[in-house]
Amino acid sequence: MTAFNWRRVFAPILISVLLLVSACTPQPPNRFEQAQKESTQRGAQPAVAKDATKGGEFNKFFPKPSGGYERVFTQEKKGFAEAKLKKDGKDVAMLAISDTKGTPAADKFKTSTTKIAGYPAVTVGTTQTAILVDDRYQVKVLSRDPVNFKAAEREAWLKKFDLAGLARLSSASKASNTAKKPANAISPANLKAKTEQAKSAVDTAADQASDAAQDKTSKISELLKAAKEKAAQGS
Repeated sequence: MTAFNWRRVFAPILISVLLLVSACTPQPPNRFEQAQKESTQRGAQPAVAKDATKGGEFNKFFPKPSGGYERVFTQEKKGFAEAKLKKDGKDVAMLAISDTKGTPAADKFKTSTTKIAGYPAVTVGTTQTAILVDDRYQVKVLSRDPVNFKAAEREAWLKKFDLAGLARLSSASKASNTAKKPANAISPANLKAKTEQAKSAVDTAADQASDAAQDKTSKISELLKAAKEKAAQGS
């Protein structure tokens, strides 16, 4: 008599249970997912418009380092550029320029009641001050050392940006976009309206032509009938 082998019965069941538990256990994010999460938590820049200014074009508008400060560019991408401001080897602030076109970033300036260097300004939390140049470019300074780099320092560094140059860049961008747009370009709604108007005009002209043809046919018929009657009387 063959002994019953319990291992053969329970082994597949045990493996199935282990696989089920493993599948249901949350897995820790890999380093790429973790980096994305941290970037989102830091308030990463939202997606920008297709024709947003390239980040490299912003670099020349950043303040030049002076007074013992060191400027180190840390990020550059479409619509955004960022640099660290360091002093004595320590990060004291972050400087940034971003293109708000295609993003809601400029909305917060609509209710601004203060200005810096003539541009609407807002304070975000206790460590950020930003201005909006020509309703498009956001210039921001963030304190990394709130004790030694306060609101007054943030405002002072905002004024050190080449704000007039940024305004000219915005004007040039608007002019370029206007030049690219065909002079006779019309919106889809206007195109639809013009198409309907043209169709109506064609239908009206066709009806008028049909009525005129019917009138001519009727007159010809009357003339032929009169001619026949006259011919009959003559005979």
